[in-house]
Amino acid sequence: MKITAIQSALRILYPARCLICGEIVESDFGLCAPCWGDMPFLDGLACDCCGAPLIGVSFDWAETCDDCLAQPRPWAKGRAALLYQGSARKLVLGLKHGDRTDVVRPARGGYCRAVKIFSQKIACLSLFLYTGADS
Repeated sequence: MKITAIQSALRILYPARCLICGEIVESDFGLCAPCWGDMPFLDGLACDCCGAPLIGVSFDWAETCDDCLAQPRPWAKGRAALLYQGSARKLVLGLKHGDRTDVVRPARGGYCRAVKIFSQKIACLSLFLYTGADS
């Protein structure tokens, strides 16, 4: 009972905040609705080697993007959960340059989502698909 009272007091003094913008959210390590809506999840047809999103409809065979056809990757399969833009980019930059290790916990969900696509062992998995030259 004493611990619950202390936790309640701490919650009043330090409410849970969005990991990206700092708005008050319902639970720790969460995102507010606008930041969640800006999260560029990758789903649908994707390159079987690097995970880049592709236009079209998926068939029963593996699809490969033009970049992977032109320069084969040293791994057999790869997948990304998010594009490196918008809210996802802000999370990565916070982790990379701001030592925001608190973003790792919610990022696990993205990894689990990407891993479920494969039914066998994965050679390369990235939470974010980097497509540009900025940091």
